[in-house]
Amino acid sequence: NTDRDVRFAFASCQGYEAGFFGAWRTLVEEDKKSAPDEQLDFVLHLGDFIYEVIGDVPPERKPVRNVPAFPDGSEKFPDDTKPYWQPNAQYAVTLADYRHLYKTYLSDPDLQAARARFPFVCTWDDHEFTNDCWQSHDTYFGDGQPAQKRKVAANRSWFEFIPCILTSDFKATDVNNAAMGAPDDALLHQGQDNISALESLTIYRTQSWGERLDLIITDTRSYRSKPVVTQEIKKLIKGAPTPPIRLVRELDAGKTAHEGNPNDELTYGDTSIANPRKDSPPGTCLGAVQKEWFKETIAQSKSKWRIWGNSIPMVPFRLDMDKMPLTDFEAGYAGTDAWQGFPSEASELMSFFKRHNISNIISCAGDYHTFAAGRIPTDLDGTDYVLPEFAVGSISSGDMFTGAERSTRVNETFHKVTQFSSEQGPIVNWDNTLLNGVRSGLLAAYTGSINMAKWVTNESANPGLSFVDSHGHGFATVHVKSDDVDISFVNVGDITRDAGPEGNTVMRETLFSVPAWSEGKTPTISAPRTIRGKPNFAFS
Repeated sequence: NTDRDVRFAFASCQGYEAGFFGAWRTLVEEDKKSAPDEQLDFVLHLGDFIYEVIGDVPPERKPVRNVPAFPDGSEKFPDDTKPYWQPNAQYAVTLADYRHLYKTYLSDPDLQAARARFPFVCTWDDHEFTNDCWQSHDTYFGDGQPAQKRKVAANRSWFEFIPCILTSDFKATDVNNAAMGAPDDALLHQGQDNISALESLTIYRTQSWGERLDLIITDTRSYRSKPVVTQEIKKLIKGAPTPPIRLVRELDAGKTAHEGNPNDELTYGDTSIANPRKDSPPGTCLGAVQKEWFKETIAQSKSKWRIWGNSIPMVPFRLDMDKMPLTDFEAGYAGTDAWQGFPSEASELMSFFKRHNISNIISCAGDYHTFAAGRIPTDLDGTDYVLPEFAVGSISSGDMFTGAERSTRVNETFHKVTQFSSEQGPIVNWDNTLLNGVRSGLLAAYTGSINMAKWVTNESANPGLSFVDSHGHGFATVHVKSDDVDISFVNVGDITRDAGPEGNTVMRETLFSVPAWSEGKTPTISAPRTIRGKPNFAFS
């Protein structure tokens, strides 16, 4: 029943081969220098504690360090397909493989120092099991295949190596990699092997810190429905720079699209196909049981503040390609694996917050390898904001900007909205493009001026998104006070060299504040304030 300030850090996405974990050492050393009453109470880890694929980095790079060979490991390129960047890449298959990954990652001295100093409160994302997973299904080759044996092995190894307070322990179960079975009305596939694999471990939960804070931790992977952007849809939209928002929303809504009158066909350009989700329920990220628990937990919370430990971001990352001159592109999503792929449920949850006058709740998210801040509305295109969210950059996994820059090299115009040349060297333009739209990105590239670029800002490019810092790595810290919450993004920059016992030098720290708001009011986020280093180009 104590009512005191709470301080914590949150982080995610620590690829061992992609970089060193010096960000953890920076966090430890800075905490040591803090006054006793300003030191952290815990670390919230939002997933991708390990990566299940080894021997795989982008073509122009070499692994910063290598994970030793798996005890077992997958075949190399099953079915003569190549989903990886590098030949000879493999993914974890057996319990021994997953244990091998945890042992390797936990041999890192910087991660050891962080786990020795701070209690870790963890959820998982996808890579603790398999990339872009849904239920017990993988997505490596085409639309993927059932992987119940791997799911059970992943759950068991997580339980063995991640200290946590759960309502029940891991339950050993024998499963086969079998057909998923038909989905129920909540799109949970009813094959017994799928159900048994999922029931082997349940990790969504609540933890409280006195009267000040309730921490609500969700699992956004184990109960989600099948992705709507399937190989069939990818074939339909071939040539589109990003999955069109129009089609993703139609597919996700299923039989509820257009107030219960979904289109019989989906059309892109001159091509049409039968709507594969015309008779399906809307997609789900949480699943029916967890969603009901989440709503009840939020509504019944009596703490001053609520923090949602949300492994994937809900803030929008769209590209307003419909504003690109001399093209007929549509606006699209820069990825559909996070909440953008489940817009119906995102809107449902935000409407629940609004309807029940939920206040003083903040989402802390990971997964997208970028620092970002914004507010989520009930109507995802509107301004009726109900939830502030802060997404943290990665500890070491490849950052969002680097991925965007690499993928746009084939088109000079697209590349300019990501990065442009200047007398001072390459300028990161991706943050500006996300915040202000592709026309702003183009004008910035041709003028070199962020002030001129803002003349053509598209206010609806990404509704609610107010900050992006997509190049770099690091962590975030949170100070939960009675009347407001301070959030700092700490960007340590390059992680391809071992920073040593002092950790990485901080390249940039950006501070935000969220004042408490009363029932029925609109949450606000302060303007970003750079308190260490130089602001990124979009805020220069």
